Amino acid sequence: MARSKTRTRALLAGMVAVAALAAGCSRPKPPEPLPEARPGGEVAPLWDARRIVVLRASKGKTFTLRQLHQSIAFFEELTCLESDGQPGPYGLIPKQVLRSDLKRWDSWYLQHGTALSIDDRGAIVGGPPCPGD
Repeated sequence: MARSKTRTRALLAGMVAVAALAAGCSRPKPPEPLPEARPGGEVAPLWDARRIVVLRASKGKTFTLRQLHQSIAFFEELTCLESDGQPGPYGLIPKQVLRSDLKRWDSWYLQHGTALSIDDRGAIVGGPPCPGD
């Protein structure tokens, strides 16, 4: 009888532990669907990953400043279109500015994205030259 109680307690303790883990370990949400069609090709995943960061920031959702600043630098370097926003005291850029920047970058990508590719060094090539280059 004592052995049966011990097994029952151990089983219950295990079930409680599994339930507690399951409650605390919710699956991450999948990325938000992109509102526009994207040109295909090998550059699309790189573009989309950075676009999601800027989109999340423009909607006030979770992101890190490092991700945001790296994503903005990626878009500025690739498109030659600088962000209109100046980071505030905490490194943040107003949401409406990010939305405006993203529209300009998306417009550029819809026009030039199919010409982009990745070379042997891993650099993105094929876009139009920046003015003054």
